[in-house]
Amino acid sequence: MKYEADEQTKELIESVVRKHLDGHEIEPCNIVIDVDDDDVESIEVGLCYKLSSRPVDPAKSLDMLSAISRALLDSGDRRTPYVEHYFDDNQEIKGVRRAC
Repeated sequence: MKYEADEQTKELIESVVRKHLDGHEIEPCNIVIDVDDDDVESIEVGLCYKLSSRPVDPAKSLDMLSAISRALLDSGDRRTPYVEHYFDDNQEIKGVRRAC
């Protein structure tokens, strides 16, 4: 079962995301709470990136996930965050070669 995250959680995550975008723009974050069959909650963060001429650095994504986790823990929230990155098919990713 999924439901929308509360405003405080959204604001916390969005503030961390803004700090780690490295000059890239995203559409509004999709932040939902997912509850598994054992009633364990996790936080799913969907980020839709706008096409940019600047390559995306995957290392920044890992830094962002760590920062989100730390911010949640610092606020007393023990739920695990998962981040999905959605890019335009033409977006260049640093260190990734495209097939011909």
